Amino acid sequence: MLYLEGPEEVMVKRLMGRGRSDDNEETIKKRLRVNQRDAEPVVEYYDKLHKLVRVNCNDTPEGNFAEHAS
Repeated sequence: MLYLEGPEEVMVKRLMGRGRSDDNEETIKKRLRVNQRDAEPVVEYYDKLHKLVRVNCNDTPEGNFAEHAS
């Protein structure tokens, strides 16, 4: 399982860049909080099975690919 994580400001900036008409900073922050709350039990489950890959969104997509490609 891939889990994308990073500072809220980075996640908001990336999501604002999607160009969706219903995206605004307040809505995105709410979505991030709900996602974090709802994903936590799933993340813990797969982490215990050693089947979780955390992807740090501070890095560039190319940097993440290079780190996790092997």
